[in-house]
Amino acid sequence: TNMAVHALNKAARPAESLNAGTILAIVNGSISDNTIKGKSDMGLFINVPQQILVLGESKDFGRCSAHNCTTWLDKRTGEKC
Repeated sequence: TNMAVHALNKAARPAESLNAGTILAIVNGSISDNTIKGKSDMGLFINVPQQILVLGESKDFGRCSAHNCTTWLDKRTGEKC
């Protein structure tokens, strides 16, 4: 399932410096009207930076190490896709 997260105004600033693989908790996000009406996948709105909590970083999430490959992968299964 896909989920869109929309960080509004000042709420987006802390998220701009996050790396891929960062594990987040979203606290008290507002559910998108389109989600409630069944018109789209799940969506959340974040209004203030305090709604984004950084829990840690995944040690197993990364990119393929093959030359010129940019595929994301689970490093527990290997370094190349």
